[in-house]
Amino acid sequence: MLDINQIRDYIKDPINKEKLIEPAKHQRRVRFHSSAANNATIARKDFMKWVAKILPEDKLKAVKNLFDKPDTIPLTTEIYQSLSRVFDGVDIKKIYRFIDAEYNKDFTEYIKGVFDNWADFSFSTMKDNINSIVIIDLPNEQTTERPEPYFYTLDIENVVDYSLVEEDFEWIIFKANGKYYAYDSTYYRSFDIDNDNIVNVFESEHNLGYCPARFFWSDAISNDKPEFKKSPISEYLPALDWAAFYSLSKRYADLYASYPIYWGYAQECGYQSEHYHCEGGYLQDQDGNYIRGSKGMAECPMCSDRINGVGSFIEVTPPSEETGGIDLTPPVGVVNADINALKYSVDEVKRLFADIYRAVTGNALDSAHYSQAVNEIQVLSTLESQKGVLLKLKTNFEKIESFICKTIAKLRYDEVFEGCSIDYGTDFYLVDSSKLLDIYQSGMQSYDTITLDRLQDNYYKTLYRDDTAGIERAKIITAIDPYRHLSKEEAKEIAEIANTMDLYVLKVNLSALINRFERENGDLVTFAENIERFDTKIEMITNILLTYINLDRNG
Repeated sequence: MLDINQIRDYIKDPINKEKLIEPAKHQRRVRFHSSAANNATIARKDFMKWVAKILPEDKLKAVKNLFDKPDTIPLTTEIYQSLSRVFDGVDIKKIYRFIDAEYNKDFTEYIKGVFDNWADFSFSTMKDNINSIVIIDLPNEQTTERPEPYFYTLDIENVVDYSLVEEDFEWIIFKANGKYYAYDSTYYRSFDIDNDNIVNVFESEHNLGYCPARFFWSDAISNDKPEFKKSPISEYLPALDWAAFYSLSKRYADLYASYPIYWGYAQECGYQSEHYHCEGGYLQDQDGNYIRGSKGMAECPMCSDRINGVGSFIEVTPPSEETGGIDLTPPVGVVNADINALKYSVDEVKRLFADIYRAVTGNALDSAHYSQAVNEIQVLSTLESQKGVLLKLKTNFEKIESFICKTIAKLRYDEVFEGCSIDYGTDFYLVDSSKLLDIYQSGMQSYDTITLDRLQDNYYKTLYRDDTAGIERAKIITAIDPYRHLSKEEAKEIAEIANTMDLYVLKVNLSALINRFERENGDLVTFAENIERFDTKIEMITNILLTYINLDRNG
């Protein structure tokens, strides 16, 4: 816990402020590639300084005129769209534990309002302000039966000083709205500056036992720099810089292709007006002084109008006595762009973008920059790779949501709160149901049954995404099917060898038999719903369906 004098000392002479300089710079660099808003930043200047080391002065000027925002922003937009599936967990679980169910109901309603639009808000924070700090605060005055805690994010550049133990703040001092705030394990405090004096104006005890602040993101660049957070694109910033530069260079090449260079023999110009005449393509007055305009020396209107349309025109020396009257160049000509070089630039930009997208997301299937044909095995591998990326990503969101829930619940209910568990799941809706069905059907002849089980289960979970009863019904039907992944022909062959034709008839007439079952016994999902063992329920339903087959056979 901080005392008042310590807080005043830390405001005047921070001990850890310098540790935040590098993370703040890194955050600006990430935002440079991911956000079109407010892109004219220090990071933009840093990028152009780097470009200046690569290009000669004349090329640099042209490239600067072409540069607005990095072309990597649409790429990172695609990347983040793929990563946003972290919120599309198949098996999301959020559990809040209280000593009484009445508190659980109240908290569930309250936290629903607190986390309104959480997915968009938290994902945007990850994208643009990954080094920000989440503060859990209380209104200065309580006007309701229970306290109404809320949270907000603090930009790292507003932090004055702090102390960390691993991931946890011991205390934090920050500036906002012209005031200083100091939060620790016991107090909320705020301070004003009055004639250079730091005056404590508000103090409230919260009794959490810990500081109500936490870094939004958990993953750090390294263990010895817990303040320096690792964005999903941190490792790829050099590649993104290069991709942005190469794309910018392609634009410059596009201009060259669109505006070719023409040449022709230099000719004497006889332009003469009342006050001016032509001298070497530029206007002079009667005293031989060049005329200057807002853009430099004024061009001769006759010389500058020797080309109609786009492009550039240069003059070459015509045959003369010095050259022996020999034509060193054709009298007129054009320098066209190298088509192969232009094609290489297009392909290289596409490759760079595709490689970055695939490396960050683990997924090449959804990228607009990736057009290579893939087979079912590659699709499965890609889905597993993408799932692995999301499993690493989700932990950060789970931790900060858990911290917010825990802190708000303790402030609102104190000791009646026992804990919470936030789990974004271990499986995700990565592709639509039709794609999963295609993969499943294409792999029926080559995949093992475990893989086919998983694919079919995921297909039904995706197809009935918001329909719990639909998923349960599909689970029951697939469990009843005696030859789940076999075609009718394959099932018949096995049934004939094993002398189990009843099971073959069950498979080929499964839909009709289940319809009859539900007419006579009610819905599959609610049938025998009090039986604890799932396999017992399946056995009961199967026996009834086999009875129908025997009855039909015996007339």
